Amino acid sequence: MPIPFEQIYRDAADRRISWKEALFETLVIDHEGEVFVPNDHKQKILLKRKKMVLRNYSVTVNDDLLKHFIRKIEKTLEKTAIN
Repeated sequence: MPIPFEQIYRDAADRRISWKEALFETLVIDHEGEVFVPNDHKQKILLKRKKMVLRNYSVTVNDDLLKHFIRKIEKTLEKTAIN
């Protein structure tokens, strides 16, 4: 059974894993640190959900790397033409 992305982000917030590992494991970024571009509407909605959860953690955790990736996710979503 797959682990929900919320649980993986909680592990990162508790510093059991790094934010980069959490984002890689939840298929937000690839091994080079680039955000995966959604291929369809369903993937775009899922990426938006992940961004919203990450944004909540960015307020409480105050991690510059996390904030950097949230900005990258936002830019990717803006560039994606899928509605």
